[in-house]
Amino acid sequence: MKKPAPAFKSIHEYDIGPLAMCLARLGEQQALLAKVRAVLPEALAGHVLHTVLSGNRLLLYVDSAAWASQIRFFRDAILALGLQAGRQSVNDVQLRILQAEAVERVRRANLPTPETAERIAAESGAEGDELAAALNRLGATLRRRLRER
Repeated sequence: MKKPAPAFKSIHEYDIGPLAMCLARLGEQQALLAKVRAVLPEALAGHVLHTVLSGNRLLLYVDSAAWASQIRFFRDAILALGLQAGRQSVNDVQLRILQAEAVERVRRANLPTPETAERIAAESGAEGDELAAALNRLGATLRRRLRER
């Protein structure tokens, strides 16, 4: 009687050539990232998240635009690093910003102190004045919001 074929392939039956190539490329990128971080001051180095060599351009992925503007000052040092590594074709450094996941923040009104709310309500002008009426409404709203807190 013939043995049925197994439902799953053994790990040894897979062609791991493409995976090995991806892992080697990732290793090169991580080594390049370490070299770039070594050239930068410590305060900036942690903000470079990833590097990719694309043709004759070195792409640096940074966590914010503020840090990218600071890292641009070290462009020549980074280019010199590329030439030392034997990649004479690297002639441009481009910075890209990785958008962090949006953190949902709970927005709260910035309310004045209770004393300020009372003063706004008390300093309303003459009766019938449109500004006085608006200040009265504002004072009442502020007092109510402060009680709800």
